[in-house]
Amino acid sequence: MLTSAEIDSRRIYLTSLSTGGGPLQPDAPHATVNNRRWFRRIDGAPVPTSARRRLHEQILARWRTSNPYVARERSAIVMAGPPGAGKSSTHDQLFRGRDQHRWRELDADVFKRYLLEAALADGTLDEDAGRGAIHVERRERSAEGGDLLLTWAVDSTPVE
Repeated sequence: MLTSAEIDSRRIYLTSLSTGGGPLQPDAPHATVNNRRWFRRIDGAPVPTSARRRLHEQILARWRTSNPYVARERSAIVMAGPPGAGKSSTHDQLFRGRDQHRWRELDADVFKRYLLEAALADGTLDEDAGRGAIHVERRERSAEGGDLLLTWAVDSTPVE
């Protein structure tokens, strides 16, 4: 468990990475939309290459088929908030004793995991690490449905 000082330190560090010109800005040199392998600029707007579009379609298909029993009742439960706001706890309370297979969860972390798996598979993550954009230490990569644990660094400062 992190102490309050450690949490504050990480918050300050991540905030510094997200400021104007920082490496986590959408226009940063290593931002996904600036990767020429994945995106082209048309009239200044990023447009995915055909290969990247296919990957996006494959990821969506994988997500859709991961739960074929979703009810089609045109209802949704939408939760949003910063980390630690209680989304997971609320989710657990809402679905306690209910059939979760009748719902499709739209979780950004699932899509991030799929994108990371694709970047590991096609070598892009290693290429970026070689250019100094990020440092990646693979600790564990489990099968479908498992966690993909990475440590990463920007400007040689590791963060887990």
